[in-house]
Amino acid sequence: SYLCIVFKKECQVTLTQYIMEYRVARAKELLADETMKIKDIAFLTGYQNSNYFIKVFKKYVGCSPVKFV
Repeated sequence: SYLCIVFKKECQVTLTQYIMEYRVARAKELLADETMKIKDIAFLTGYQNSNYFIKVFKKYVGCSPVKFV
């Protein structure tokens, strides 16, 4: 918990939010390769469940990964 407090103080975002934003940014890069499947991109960005990945992606980007491409 101490790490989370220090991280938020220094970065102005929570550690969880930073990780989510990083994963979504990486997913955007991977989506440029149209041959990759959504479930593979989800796995490569740290999500075991592609449905949860789609939910998180939509929350941060405003559209589903399929529509992002």
